[in-house]
Amino acid sequence: MFALALAMVVVAVALPPDQIQTLPGCNSTCGNIQIPYPFGVGNSSTQPQQPCSLEPDFNLVCNNSNLEWGNISVLSINVTAHQMDVSFWVAVYGILDSNYDEKTYSTGCLTRCYGNNVEIDNGTCSGIGCCQVDIPPRMRNITIAAETFSNSTRDCSHSFVVKQDSKCSDWESRRGEYECKENSHCNDTDTDIGYRCTCDDGYEGNPYLGCTDINECKSTDMNTCINKQNCINTNGSHNCFCPKGQSGNGKKGEGCYHKNAVTKVVIGVAAAILTLFMGTTSLYLIYQKKKLNKLREKYFKQNGGSILLQKLSTRENSSRMTQIFTEEQLKKATNNFDESLIIGSGGFGTVFKGFLENNRIVAIKKSKIVDESQKEHSLTREVPLLVYEFVENGTVFDFLHTQKKVNIETWKTRLRIAAEAAGALSYLHSAASVPIIHRDVKTANILLDNTNTAKVSDFGASRLVPLDQTEIATMVQEDHLFDVLQVDMVNEENEKEIIEVAILAARCLRYNGEERPSMKEL
Repeated sequence: MFALALAMVVVAVALPPDQIQTLPGCNSTCGNIQIPYPFGVGNSSTQPQQPCSLEPDFNLVCNNSNLEWGNISVLSINVTAHQMDVSFWVAVYGILDSNYDEKTYSTGCLTRCYGNNVEIDNGTCSGIGCCQVDIPPRMRNITIAAETFSNSTRDCSHSFVVKQDSKCSDWESRRGEYECKENSHCNDTDTDIGYRCTCDDGYEGNPYLGCTDINECKSTDMNTCINKQNCINTNGSHNCFCPKGQSGNGKKGEGCYHKNAVTKVVIGVAAAILTLFMGTTSLYLIYQKKKLNKLREKYFKQNGGSILLQKLSTRENSSRMTQIFTEEQLKKATNNFDESLIIGSGGFGTVFKGFLENNRIVAIKKSKIVDESQKEHSLTREVPLLVYEFVENGTVFDFLHTQKKVNIETWKTRLRIAAEAAGALSYLHSAASVPIIHRDVKTANILLDNTNTAKVSDFGASRLVPLDQTEIATMVQEDHLFDVLQVDMVNEENEKEIIEVAILAARCLRYNGEERPSMKEL
């Protein structure tokens, strides 16, 4: 037996002195070493003089201020950390014997050194001059033996045996019940036999006697509040609050704030956001309005609006013949193009009945498509609106198919209608500044007013003809005149005139344009 060394049975941190607890009537110290329960020395000095330790294996001896466990000196005990520091003989080899259930198990380590000392770093145990071995799991009733060989150098040959997280006995299995008291819990996740008692979170003290609540509000380091004054202690925890007149949760990093200040900030932020939104919206609407006006101006120019205005300004009484309307005026006239005001529809668009501010009734055609070559007739829309005189007496088609009388007067009326329609077409072909070919002349496109005056309409298929070009339309032929005439239309008074009109019509249908008569000849 040569020297003493420190063996760490379990590594942890010692408890503060004011938290060491023992049973009543038992010594809490031996010399300067504290003795916490379940360890103890002898019996209690008070009735019924029960043992100061939980079990005999936890019984210690205080010998002249030296705390001993069997033949081993105890240096410190920490119940919370499950730690006992002891001093033990250091020698060349060490052996641990386990005697349990009439069976013996041994383990240990050996190191030897003869002659001159070798260089060994202090604080290390590499196997040269020092060796170590862990106590195997499930070893019980352990006894330790440390011996030396003769002639070995004592200063370099040291051997001691260490086991981390070891137990002192198998008392738990014998007792059959837990010894963890109030506000503590059992922990056996890293143990082979037995268990350890640990105080619950928010509690401190000796878990074998009962843990007490930690008052976090008294410690700046243990509470999460902005200060001690904003802390309320609870069992195992604490709550934070804000002073009167303030809002928040009173925790560090989040804190408290005045309600009025928050209200002002919220109002200020809301006002700023509202102002920004209104400003942005106003700018966007102004931008969109300017964009729309530019688009309308573009359409107006590319659709010939400027030319039309120039021509109107140079003609006398032109306002009676042609007038430009805004889209807003036409929407108002048709109650935003109400379907109940539709008076006709076709492949090129829909016709609405409209009421102008001067109580004038008009027909407004809303086109579906637009011919690029016809944009000169359009104005502020990509697909423009056209306003016509409202003619309420129907079409020539209706006149021909609903008239029951076929007398001379009816023939004369028909002949006059044809002449008026021819006059209108003659104007389009010859008198217009830019000749126009209608290309869809039929009885359904010739309207009649209250006096049966002809009005040529529906120029959806019409086409502008440059002055230096001619237009050839689809050729249509008829034959057997009297086979196609209405029954009882011909009589002695109009037979000759009907034949002359038919001959004229046939001339108009000749393929060679030079052989066709002009509209003025009619």
